[in-house]
Amino acid sequence: MRPQPAAQQAPAEAPASVPRILWGLVAGVVKVAVRLIRYAARVARWVWGRFVWPRRDQLAPLALALAALGVGTLAHRVGAYWGRPR
Repeated sequence: MRPQPAAQQAPAEAPASVPRILWGLVAGVVKVAVRLIRYAARVARWVWGRFVWPRRDQLAPLALALAALGVGTLAHRVGAYWGRPR
């Protein structure tokens, strides 16, 4: 067989399309985010098991105080009146 002339040869493969490249970037960002979330969860589990849970009887009053402070702050933001009714 004779080689085909240059004008009739099959074109070279086209480069990857833009949506495919963007999808690859999104997938890469999602993978990194999942890894960071898993790492943060592992660190939180370690801190909980190592520091918080063994001292739960000492930390309970602090947790209750922080919860009360949070509820008070939210009530203040919504406009709850704490004093005597007018």
